[in-house]
Amino acid sequence: MKISAKVISYIALAVSIISVYFQFFYINHELKYATLYPILDQEEKKLIFPIFLKNTGNQTETILDFKLLLEARDNNESFYKRISNLDEPQFFSIMNPGESQRIDLIGYYDIYLFGTILTEENNFYYKPISELEDLNLILQTTYLTKKGVAATQERVIGKITFTTSETIKRIDCPPIELQELDLEKDDFEIYQYSLIPDNKQYESLSVDFTDSTSIKNNFDKLLFLERVMKSDKEENYETLKILEEILRPYR
Repeated sequence: MKISAKVISYIALAVSIISVYFQFFYINHELKYATLYPILDQEEKKLIFPIFLKNTGNQTETILDFKLLLEARDNNESFYKRISNLDEPQFFSIMNPGESQRIDLIGYYDIYLFGTILTEENNFYYKPISELEDLNLILQTTYLTKKGVAATQERVIGKITFTTSETIKRIDCPPIELQELDLEKDDFEIYQYSLIPDNKQYESLSVDFTDSTSIKNNFDKLLFLERVMKSDKEENYETLKILEEILRPYR
């Protein structure tokens, strides 16, 4: 079958038009990421999650922040605590088309094991951690959509179980898999930000250790005091020993 020179010229013209379109006019926003195998440092109570990023589109994309969150469960309630550092300079990342990048997201799980402090106007309460098994690790990524608006996407990147002595028993992670960030997201997350300095002044702690009522009323604060002193067990050994004896009947 013979093809005329006119048909060939039409085909060449069409190919040229398509090439020019994809080169100069076609816009493709596509950013993929995966979490690699975590690195565990039990001595510093540190988890490192390497994150692989690849801009597979033909537009420049921007990552604003990464957060590593650890699930906290207590009395059938669940919330998440950030265990990664704030304001890591490497988290703000502008990626050109075709560019790949690795970022190490570091989380300190002793922040979780420390417990939770709840504040009120002139008082605070302390809740120690009670759940240690099958806690979700969440990667929260904040980025700019193709419309230039900040959005977040969350992904479960593992489950962690602690021993009663507050060491890691096991970490279970899903397979390594590149997933896309939703750059088409249109439920815009536009916030108004306010900064309010914490000017709270709490009453000094006064506990009568010969009065069981006084101990019970301040039990959470004594647990908090115990937790703080455990950060330097050698220095506070004698005090911790006394406090342990006082609190034993109320635990």
